[in-house]
Amino acid sequence: MFVVRRNWSMNLFKSRGIVRQGDDGLLDAVVLASTNDGAITAQEFVMRGNALDLKADFEAAIEAYNHAINLDPSLVAAYFNRAVSLNNNGKIEEALRDYDMVIELDSEYPDAHFSRATIYRKKGMTSDAVADLKREIELQPENANAYNELAWLLATTTKQDIHDPPAAFEYAKRAVELSDANDWRFLDTLARA
Repeated sequence: MFVVRRNWSMNLFKSRGIVRQGDDGLLDAVVLASTNDGAITAQEFVMRGNALDLKADFEAAIEAYNHAINLDPSLVAAYFNRAVSLNNNGKIEEALRDYDMVIELDSEYPDAHFSRATIYRKKGMTSDAVADLKREIELQPENANAYNELAWLLATTTKQDIHDPPAAFEYAKRAVELSDANDWRFLDTLARA
């Protein structure tokens, strides 16, 4: 998904004159784009935030997403992408609030439950992480990462009410199947389960 978003964004950014490509293959410059009437749309702020996030300029990306949300408080992508930037910037409480908002606005938004589960895991909220990963699998049954993350949690948690090696094995096996056994992380989880 990230590669698709990046390629789509890069092509769109170039066609609108929002960015120019640097010699190193990364974004060399990011400038605000505007519509014909000079007004910047919420979606353009999201695209700018995406470009800044790709440059690992998380503070500037967060600011761009803030502008998008101010212009359109129902723009789910702005909350999701801001949550990603907040998480990358170590602001997990703020990221968690944004993931909650994403799920409130669109309970089936791709990767929202998975992303929130990773924060729950960091915070030691294992049962919440497990619930979100199961929901992510319901929404995206081909998401090998969700199967793998769920398997790892079930196999490694010290919480007896959640620890479930047989289920962990099945989830890990499915992750390996989905990846055609080409991802060592999934094989590692399978071995652990």
